[in-house]
Amino acid sequence: YKIIEQLYPIKSFLNGYLWVVFLSSPFIFRSSILVMSDALSLFLVTAMLWIIVNKVRFAFIFCSLVFTAAVLTRYAVFPLLAPLLLYVFIIHIKRSEWLQIVLGLFSMGVVFALNFFLFSSENGSIRHEWLQTWSPVHFFKKSFSTIDGYQSYFAPNILYPLKLFVHPGFFPSFFILVWFVRKIDFSQTMIQWMVFSMMIYFIFLSGVPFQNERFLIIAFPMVVVLMFPAFQRFYSWLRFRMIGIGLLFLSEILLTARAVKPFYDRIRFEKALVTIMTPYQYKTLYAFDADIALKGRGLQFNYQNLWVKHYSSFDSGALVLFNEEKFAYQWQNKNPMLNFQFMKDAYRLQTELNLGNGWMLYSIKGRNE
Repeated sequence: YKIIEQLYPIKSFLNGYLWVVFLSSPFIFRSSILVMSDALSLFLVTAMLWIIVNKVRFAFIFCSLVFTAAVLTRYAVFPLLAPLLLYVFIIHIKRSEWLQIVLGLFSMGVVFALNFFLFSSENGSIRHEWLQTWSPVHFFKKSFSTIDGYQSYFAPNILYPLKLFVHPGFFPSFFILVWFVRKIDFSQTMIQWMVFSMMIYFIFLSGVPFQNERFLIIAFPMVVVLMFPAFQRFYSWLRFRMIGIGLLFLSEILLTARAVKPFYDRIRFEKALVTIMTPYQYKTLYAFDADIALKGRGLQFNYQNLWVKHYSSFDSGALVLFNEEKFAYQWQNKNPMLNFQFMKDAYRLQTELNLGNGWMLYSIKGRNE
């Protein structure tokens, strides 16, 4: 609210705009109820915008700290916020505020150094797999093979960031508001730097070997800020305002229900699975995906994950929980499917339960003769 209030002189229907476009966005709502880093990243991105736009005292120091916290929360934030940090840096250079620059850079450098070189694991540092595999070759690809299996998408990577604007899960009203965008909307220096930041970020996302909505969510506050003038023109043009806004709000409720449903169904499946698997406890369980849910809900098994390694043998009498139908394409020629195929070929599997939706519980009855 304060960001838009500072940037634009006319603020009519600002509260309603934020409710309809930001707070009621289906994917934003979904992220807010999941225990992930998305919501915190959104907050930190918004906080940095607020510090810059409101010209907070000691802005470079605060921006450096927020930037550091944001990057350590989600490394993908770096190319999104780095241009804005550069913008603040240039402002302070022009003002010759050297002490503030030194303190900001020093504090940021110390925290990054400690994290990257002392405390980070292989998956939580500059050695992260998708940072090492970034390439412009991925710009025009839409199928990838990574440690997360095979993934095939609708559009090539270079078009994927546009999903932030055109997908109804993010911005259901974009195709309406885009007709009300004007050149004057981009006349302010801060707005131009935000557009530049998003362009750098979209280039970065195009080179990552997969497509994930969670990376797009952290740039959404900038989209909300940029589209406010267009919304004002649309609202002024709209004749039956309450009906139009009401229909838009209703569509977002329906889209939110659709976005949340897969997670709701997964929770129901996990609860039912716990009930079913409880009598089988204290055995060895070979599994993939569902074993995380069972372990997290406290069931006692000797868990053997089929993704972790390629097995050369399996224990007779052990249980196998697997969904061949679900994993056949994504995990072809990867450990989960290689292990399960070897298990089927070399061992006698007896079906214990059909859990529905492709999930099967087997018991291993020994090697084939």
